[in-house]
Amino acid sequence: MAAYRAILSITRYIEIGINVDVRMRHKTTYFIQLDVYGSRFCYPDAMNLCVDISTGSNNVTFNVEASADIGWVGVGVGDGMVGAYLMIVWPNSDGSVTISQRKATDHDLPNPTNQQADLTLDSSSGLKDGKFRAAFSRPLRVQGSIVSASTKNFIYAVSDQKVPESKYDTNTLQQHLYRGYIILGNNNRLLVAHAVIMFLAWAVSAPTAVFIARFGRQKLPKSWFHLHWSMQTFLTIPLVIIAFVLAYVGRGKKFDAGVAHQANITSRFNNLCS
Repeated sequence: MAAYRAILSITRYIEIGINVDVRMRHKTTYFIQLDVYGSRFCYPDAMNLCVDISTGSNNVTFNVEASADIGWVGVGVGDGMVGAYLMIVWPNSDGSVTISQRKATDHDLPNPTNQQADLTLDSSSGLKDGKFRAAFSRPLRVQGSIVSASTKNFIYAVSDQKVPESKYDTNTLQQHLYRGYIILGNNNRLLVAHAVIMFLAWAVSAPTAVFIARFGRQKLPKSWFHLHWSMQTFLTIPLVIIAFVLAYVGRGKKFDAGVAHQANITSRFNNLCS
């Protein structure tokens, strides 16, 4: 089991980007991509975020848990911010919790829709035991979004910036601090195969070819180069190609790149200065 988890960890990575906001203050934004399988996802570094997704006969239920100082938490149905069915919750200063159904048509602030009635917030939601907990549900089939047993792609985002106290239709959300994917299902076999094949390519095949080039010249003066070239061409390169194909099939579409947000913010700053 330990070896299995170690191989799965190869599929995880962290991208760190630097954005500049309109106040000329440099802000470090962490973009977390984490492949998760099953119904529960946790990432302690993202403000102790945990998301549990369960599908029933009529509804899909989301249980969200995060640090008490959370600004807002968002979960979406889809594989990218643009066009996804977004559900955003946040705690208020009076102890209540607000939930807002939103949609983004660009890499910009997602706007509330006229589908707020889709979402049902459980009365148990709020700050409890030093954590923010929210439970909410929606029907499997709503306008513009369908969740079924075959639905695998969900997204998440969190922010430490508090949401202004006002109605959901006028709230302005600060840009997320962490965001990434949640993938449900059994695609882990493909990603494990990807990791194993990459290991064979870069830890076995390529070093062996280098070893032949370095030490085979004396013992195999006429054939060392042919062996070296053949191993790299007909073994290492095909293994890498196969591994990339498996990763693409198992991983699905990539989450919206942070550079789009950076370009958007830079554009706004230039407009203010012009």
